[in-house]
Formats: sequence, C-alpha cells, structure tokens
Amino acid sequence: MIMDKGIYSLFPNNHYLKGEVTVFLSLIFLLLMSFIGSIIQATNIKMSMSEKRADVNRGIESVFAEWQKDLYEKYDIFALDLTYEGKEEDEKSIIERLDFFTGFNSDGDVKGIRYLTDNNGQEFYEAACKWTSHKYGLDFVDKNNTVSDSLKGFTDLIPNIEGDNTKNLGEVDDILAENETSLPSKDNPIASVSLFKSAPLLSLVLPKEMEVSKKTIDKSGVVSERNLRTGYGEIQEEQKGNKLFLITYLLAHFNSFVANEKSSSSLDLEKDEEISEINEKEEDKVLDYELEYLLEGKESDASNLQAVCGKILALRTVPNFLYLSSDQTKIAEARTAAVALSSLVALPAISEGVTWGIIAAWAFGESIIDIRNLLSGRKVPLTKTAETFSLTLTNLYKLAKGNSKNSESYYGKESKSGNTYEDYLKFFLLAEGEGNMSMRSLDLIEKNLNLIEDKEYIKMDNMVSKINISSTVKTLNLRTYKFKTYYGYR
Repeated sequence: MIMDKGIYSLFPNNHYLKGEVTVFLSLIFLLLMSFIGSIIQATNIKMSMSEKRADVNRGIESVFAEWQKDLYEKYDIFALDLTYEGKEEDEKSIIERLDFFTGFNSDGDVKGIRYLTDNNGQEFYEAACKWTSHKYGLDFVDKNNTVSDSLKGFTDLIPNIEGDNTKNLGEVDDILAENETSLPSKDNPIASVSLFKSAPLLSLVLPKEMEVSKKTIDKSGVVSERNLRTGYGEIQEEQKGNKLFLITYLLAHFNSFVANEKSSSSLDLEKDEEISEINEKEEDKVLDYELEYLLEGKESDASNLQAVCGKILALRTVPNFLYLSSDQTKIAEARTAAVALSSLVALPAISEGVTWGIIAAWAFGESIIDIRNLLSGRKVPLTKTAETFSLTLTNLYKLAKGNSKNSESYYGKESKSGNTYEDYLKFFLLAEGEGNMSMRSLDLIEKNLNLIEDKEYIKMDNMVSKINISSTVKTLNLRTYKFKTYYGYR
C-alpha cells in the first residue's frame, strides 16, 4: 500500500498513463529483431567470405610475383618456375606457396594450368605479343611490312621462271644429243655457272674477311623435340596475338648473321635504338645466328645461314631475271654470246635457247652479288634498273671462275635505297608458322639460360603462365566456402 502511494504520488490528480503490449505486437517485434540479426549475421558471413577470397587473390598475386628472374631480364617474359629452382616437382608447390602467403590452409586444388610450351608454344606466342603491344601500343604496324607483298609476288613467279629455263635448256640438250655434240665449256657462262652452283653456297656469298660461326646446338633434348610437361583443365582463353607483334619481339631479342657481326654497329639497319642495344649485348649464346635458326631449325649456324641464303638466292633471281628480260641491250649481249657458241657446234637453231640460258646464268650471278651485299649490311633494290644492275657479262665469267674476290666487281654497285638482310628475314618469318617460331624460340631461350651458372635446372615446360585454383576455406561459424581463382600474366 505504501508502495502504491509512492507510485501514485508521481502522478498528481490521478493523471497517470496506462501501458500495455499485445501478443501480436510482441511477435512482430521479435520477428523484426530476428530479421535484423539475420541480416547482420549474413553480412558478417559475406564479409568473411570476401575477406577470404581477397586473401587468396593477394596470395596468388604474391606467388606469381616470384617470376623467373633470368627469363624476364633477358627475354621480357613473365613466367613462374614450377620447380622453384629445381627443388619441387609438381603443382603442389604453388599451393604450398599460396598457403604461406595467405596465412591459412586454403585446401587448394589446381583445376587448370598452362605452361609456356603448351599448344605448340601458344602461351609464349601470347606473351611475346603482349610485350610488343605494351612497348609500341595496340595500333603498332610494321612500317616495312609493305615490302612483304612485293616479295611474295616474286615468290609466286619462281616456279614459272625455273620451269621455262628448264624447258629451254632441255630443248637445247635434246638437239645437241641428236647431233652427238655439246657446247664448248670455254667462254660458256652456262657451263661455268653450272659448275659454280655445285660449290657450297656460303663459299660464294660470304663477304670478305668474314667467317661463319662454328657453333652448334644439341637438338636431342631441346623443347621442340622432347616430350614436354603439358597443362590441363579449364583456363580463361585470351584473344590470339598478331603475328607481326611476334616477329617484332623476335627481332628485338634474337640475333642474325648481320646483327652479330661487329661491323653491324656502323651500318644503317633502321632499328630502334633500344632493340640495337639488346642485340649488341655480348652474351654467351648457344648459337650466333638465332633468327636463322628460328626459320630453319638446323643444328649449326652454318647450315641455318646457308639455308636462308638459298631462299634469298631463289627470291633475288626472279627480279634480276625479269630485268634482264626487259633490257634489250643485255639481251643483245647474251644473244651475241649464244650465237658464237651455237656457231662453234654448227647448230644455229639452238641460239635462242642458249640465249635464255645465258640470261638465267646472268641473273644467278647478279643474285650472288646481291647476297654478298645483304650479308655485308648493305641495301639491295627490290627491282633492278640499268643504273643499279651490277654484273656485266664479262664479270660473269670472272665470277664463275671464282677469281673476282679481289676485284672491284666483288660487291658490285652500292645502293643507298632498297631492302636489307633483315627485311628478307622479316618476310621469311611472316611465311613461317607461329608454332615453329614459338617452339624454336623456346629452344634458344632454354639453352641460353642454361649457360648461366647454376641455371641448368631451367626448363621451359616448367614455366607457368596461367593457373586456375579451386579453394575451400572456413568462414564464420565454420561455414565452408568454395570458390575458384584465376591468374595469368598480362
């Protein structure tokens, strides 16, 4: 009673308020609080999941930040060495490093992985194209690429010209056989050049005072020949690179015969200054003529250079033959020589066939001089004129006899315009398959890196470029969260 009075005294004149809560309102309040609590809990769980995913993302970035140093410094290619300097054997090493960087067990499982050698070097191809696009921009276009179309036109003519020459000389041989006679070898450019062709090509075209490298590569265990570790699983595919981008990368990171010569520093090769600096570094390499190896894939510098020179010879013979065929003065010279030879065997009917045989031999001789100029770092016009054609018929005899090495006609006329040896390499590279170029590039990269002290463990099929990892982690309330993480060098 006393308590009641005390309470009522707070409300004079009996003016006090009534308070009551219905069961319905209580239930609504309880549901509202449960809903708010659920939202808070769900938010916490979601944040925990996001934090775990972010931790794994940061971890995988840290793992791939341990790229192979020598591969990047020498060839500008990012790749993770799966073996960690030969200490590990499989993909578990990546998961172990991931757990180290995240600070917890991610229970990771590699669902997909790619190596530089996968898909016939496709991963290397993409990496090389990325280097070019980052250096020059996506709109990069090779300013000298227009010459490739012209060279391709000449390539298409090679079978026709060779076929016509074979036909003409075949008819001459048939007539000579019927009459049981043969053309004299003296003062006969056809016979002289035929003997000339039997000599090793490099002995004919190698510039004065230059020697061919004796380096060789052991192909028994190179990337392009051995059984390789291969990637597997699903990986995010990227847009295929541009072949011109790959060729630009190759020209910047690999030497050729001309670039390897000490005298090349004084020649106008129209190279980017940075590219020249890369090519002029004096480093131990398994082969000196690397671009030639990319094209031919042979075991020695000499055989690769000779094969490339053979291609240039076939290519140069076409415009030289076409020019001689259009120059009436030179045709008249050849016809005079042909008539003289035909008269000696009393067979004037063969003079026309002999004329075109001499023209073909003449074009061959001019092509030999062209290659000498190209290998010396000089330029050669794509098509010849009376002013730029070097070889006279008299000098053709000297050339065929091999006594022109000390004469002024050894290099012929010097041209300030035209194409360089590197331009022809670009054309041949454009005609080569991306797979061949990529795998042979990896041959050289691996062998060159193995020459570095204590780097024998480096293998291109251990170099990871992309990975897809499935992780299973514990969030709040020990909930299981499973997600995938993709990483690839960009």
